Amino acid sequence: MALEDEAKFLRKAVRAKLMDADKGTAALYVFSQLKQMGAQFSFGQFLVERGLLSQMALEGLSDE
Repeated sequence: MALEDEAKFLRKAVRAKLMDADKGTAALYVFSQLKQMGAQFSFGQFLVERGLLSQMALEGLSDE
C-alpha cells in the first residue's frame, strides 16, 4: 500500500518540530496496518486522535 502523501505529511510535521520522527514513523506503520484493514480516516486525524499532533498543528500543516 502506497503511503507517499502520508510520509510527506510526516516529514513536514517533523521538519516543523511538531512531531518526533520515531513516534511519527511508528504511527505511520500502525496507520498503514489499519488502512489495510479498511479504516477510512486520514493520517492527520489518526495523529490527532492519538494525541501525537494537535488539531491546530494539523490545520496549520494542511494549509501549507
